[in-house]
Amino acid sequence: MQIHPTAPVVALNHYRHHHHAVVPLLGSTEQGVAMMLRYGGNGMKKLAAAWLALDAGRRAALESALTDDFLDYRRRAAHQARLTDLEGRN
Repeated sequence: MQIHPTAPVVALNHYRHHHHAVVPLLGSTEQGVAMMLRYGGNGMKKLAAAWLALDAGRRAALESALTDDFLDYRRRAAHQARLTDLEGRN
């Protein structure tokens, strides 16, 4: 999946303008892995468990090999953070 290089900037500026807050478009890798463990299917849960068991170099290699999966769950983590932030305001 290709993302236009300026898309995150445009989306963030739109979010800042309308919500007056800066919320990241991606969660951290650790947050993404937590989402995998909580909401992923059997394979994603095993991937997350493997990532947790590896050293930093092997974690990076695993993330590189499965970039789309890690980005998907990092986006989910950021979305969850936004929802939690909005719920806290109400």
